Amino acid sequence: MVNYLFSLFQDPNKGFDPVPYNYAVNYFEEAYNGKRFNEKIIKKLNQFIKLKNKDVLDLGAGPGQYTKYFVEQGANTHYHDISKNYITLFKDTFPELEFTYSLGYLEHFEGSYDLIFNNVCFNYGMNDKKLVSKIAKGLNSNGIYFGILPNENMYRQKLKNKLFLLIQFYINDFFRIKIGHPYTSKRKIKNLFLKSHYEILALEDFDNHTLVVLKNKKT
Repeated sequence: MVNYLFSLFQDPNKGFDPVPYNYAVNYFEEAYNGKRFNEKIIKKLNQFIKLKNKDVLDLGAGPGQYTKYFVEQGANTHYHDISKNYITLFKDTFPELEFTYSLGYLEHFEGSYDLIFNNVCFNYGMNDKKLVSKIAKGLNSNGIYFGILPNENMYRQKLKNKLFLLIQFYINDFFRIKIGHPYTSKRKIKNLFLKSHYEILALEDFDNHTLVVLKNKKT
């Protein structure tokens, strides 16, 4: 509820951008210097789906390094992110790429897809349970959700001795009240996705993250 109320006054389609331009430029440069593209993620993804001619959503695409990869693999790719700075940088840098895009919060994507790819930004959703539900509804028959989710292991040092971040984390984890963008524990991630009523293909540690692969059962 708290995040939802903030979203009413922070509309990315009316000029709100949480990513400052200079930060976006620096992060964008890192993404295309190999620092933000993880080959292990791609290798794992290819175990679950072949991308050619698939309808793919890059959810929380950021600088778009994975969007670019999906397009180059022949996927019908849709880029969705909250930051206009990122989208503008991506379009201006790669005008030759054919893709569609939208601007908005994670929950505000539209359409249904064969693959929803969500890399290390799940915590930016307004409500964890509602985001899982929206993702599940956004999958085509036999569609795949492939998520790399930050958990408490990745940010253990950041949380240490930072009282406000710890309070955010525990309020979200135990009371389901999300204020800001706290990380989600492995325990809660497991509970969220096991209750989604979709087939779980993978739910495991992936470096300092949690890998979730969800499949919409054929109906």
